Amino acid sequence: MRGKPNGAKYGAGSIAARARSRFAMSFLSNHRAVTTESVQRLTFAETVVIRGQPTSAVGDRGRRLFTELRLWRRANHPRSERFYWHALKPIAAAALILWFAPRYALAVRRRFGVPVSEQIAALCRLGFIEWVNPRCYYFHEHYRRRGTVDCSAYVMRHEFKEGLLRSLHKLRPRVHGKRVNLGHKLAFAETADRFGLPTPKIGAIVQGGRVTIRDRAALTGDLFVKPEQGRGAVGAEAFRRRADGKFAIGDDTFALSDLLQSLATGARRRPKLVQTLLRNHPQLADLAGTALVTIRIITVMSTEEQPLVTHAMLRTISKLEPDWPGGEEFAAPIDIMSGRLGLMCGDTAIGPQHWYQRHPVTGAAVTGRIVPQWPAIRELAIRAHRVFADRMIVGWDIALTPEGPVLLEGNSYPDTEFLQRVHRQAIGDSPLGPPLAHQLGRLEALRGGF
Repeated sequence: MRGKPNGAKYGAGSIAARARSRFAMSFLSNHRAVTTESVQRLTFAETVVIRGQPTSAVGDRGRRLFTELRLWRRANHPRSERFYWHALKPIAAAALILWFAPRYALAVRRRFGVPVSEQIAALCRLGFIEWVNPRCYYFHEHYRRRGTVDCSAYVMRHEFKEGLLRSLHKLRPRVHGKRVNLGHKLAFAETADRFGLPTPKIGAIVQGGRVTIRDRAALTGDLFVKPEQGRGAVGAEAFRRRADGKFAIGDDTFALSDLLQSLATGARRRPKLVQTLLRNHPQLADLAGTALVTIRIITVMSTEEQPLVTHAMLRTISKLEPDWPGGEEFAAPIDIMSGRLGLMCGDTAIGPQHWYQRHPVTGAAVTGRIVPQWPAIRELAIRAHRVFADRMIVGWDIALTPEGPVLLEGNSYPDTEFLQRVHRQAIGDSPLGPPLAHQLGRLEALRGGF
C-alpha cells in the first residue's frame, strides 16, 4: 500500500482535525470583520499576482493524486468508480473519439488546416495515454495550437467531482458544527436566511400527499417548484397564475390548493419546494424567454482564508425554456472586475463556428455588454462563501431581479469543463490555479490522512 504507515497517517489526520477545530471556533466571529472594500482589494491584488505566474499543472497533479491516494474511494459509488477508472475508461475513450471526430474534424481542417489524421492522433493520445476525456480536444479548442496537446493545466470533471473536490472540502473546518449539505436546498436556504443572505422565499413543502405551508405571502403570485435535493434543473417547473387566480396546466385549471395537493401527491419519495417565481432584471430580460437568467460565480478560499472570486459566467438553459429547441446551456464569461461579457458558447455544439456575439436564440447582444449591479452580485458570492466556509470551492448561482441580486443555490461540486470552455482558459492558467495548487499540496502532504 502506498503512503505513510498507519501511525503516521492517523497522526497527520489528528493534527489536521485539531487545527480545523480551533479554526472553526473563531472563523464565524472573525470573518465579518473583513470589509467589502478590503475583499475587493484582495481579489484584485491576487489576480494581478496570479496572472504573472507561469502555468500551474494542477490538472496533472490532481489526476495523479486521484490515483495515488485512491480518492475514488470518496465517490458516491466507489466500487463503480474504481471499475470505470480501471476497466471502462478505455472503452469510453474509444466511443467518444468515434462520436466527436466525424462531427468536427472536417470543420477544424477547413478553418485551421489541421489534417484529420493529426486530429485523430491527438484524440487517441488524450484518451489512451494522457487518460483524459478525448472530447476536450474540441471542447477546449486544442486544435488552435499545433503540436502535442498539453492538458496539464486543465481540471477535468471526472476526478474533480468523484473524489478530489470532496477531499479538498474535508480540509475545511465545520463552522456550523457539521457541514451544511448544499445539495439539500431547504437546509441551504435556512442557513442562508439565518445569516441575512437574500434567497427565494419558500411558500410550501410538498411530499407524500402532504402540504406544509411555510409562507402564504410567497404563494400569492407565480410559482417555481424544484426538488429539495437534486442536480441542475432536473424536476424544476414553473407555474404561472392567470388573471382569475388559477393555474393553467395543459387543458386543465387548478386553484392553488389543488395545485399544491397535486404536487404533493406526485412527490412520493423526496420533498419539493414551492417558491416564489423570480423575474429577470429588465436589462437582462432579452437574454431569455420565460426562464431565469443565472450568473455562476466560482469562489475559493484563498491562502489568507478569505473568499476569492476567480470566475463568473452568465447562463441561460434551454431545457427551462418551453419554446426553445434542444437542451443546450449557453454561457458567456464575465470579467470579474468590470462585469463585461465576452463571447457566448454552448455546452453541446462545440465546433469552431459555435461562438456567438449575440444570443443564438433570442438574438440579443452579448459581447461587450455590462452586467447590471455587478459589484453587488460579486459581493453576494463573497458573503455566501463566508457563511458556508466549510467548503473549499463553491459555484454560486445568483439571479438579478428587479429588486436586486438573489442567491439561488450553492454547488459544492461545480462543473469545471464547461467553465474552462466558456473562459477559453485552463484552470491552471486562471486565478483559481494558484489557490488550487496550494490546496493540492496540503492534500498531498497529508496523504489522505484526514
